[in-house]
Amino acid sequence: YKKYHDWSFRAIVFLTSWTVALLTVFEEPSWQTSSEALLPLYATIPVEILCILVFMADCYYQYVWLGGTRERWWNHEYAVYKALAVLLMVLDVLATLSPIQFPRFSRFLRPLFGLSRMRHVRSALSGIFRSLPAIAVILCLMVFYVSVNGIVAWLLFDPRLVPWKNIVSPENHTTGICSTFDGKCNQYF
Repeated sequence: YKKYHDWSFRAIVFLTSWTVALLTVFEEPSWQTSSEALLPLYATIPVEILCILVFMADCYYQYVWLGGTRERWWNHEYAVYKALAVLLMVLDVLATLSPIQFPRFSRFLRPLFGLSRMRHVRSALSGIFRSLPAIAVILCLMVFYVSVNGIVAWLLFDPRLVPWKNIVSPENHTTGICSTFDGKCNQYF
């Protein structure tokens, strides 16, 4: 308990979570675009491995803090999420170091390590996720409203779609009378 809640260990885990999150700025975006990396792979992988070791120690101390029983550990959802994220990061590093090229797939899990230690942020996020079903209908209506207005604006303001030239007016028709036999009359699209 004392090691898990010690301020120095908490600071190390917090700094490590920021380090692994900021590592995405410096490493290769994917295996197809290796020329855009600020740091080469042999410089970022050791830092990521050190971060994974700190996260493994954090998972172990949390397991011990929860009583060292599998049942209590399985009931603590963030502990399970964090352990799965560590496992996926290990597999990602192993796949990156293999001779066969794989795209990186564990980068989206990196903010989870910072969130796992912040109790208030976790409770705020869980409150947001609990309220999503109640406002899902309103979100769908907003998406529909924005989409319909976007389509109408596209039809009105796209310079390639000019249906106004085909409407009968004194500028484009001398008589002002439209005939169904006239090919240029009232063809909007």
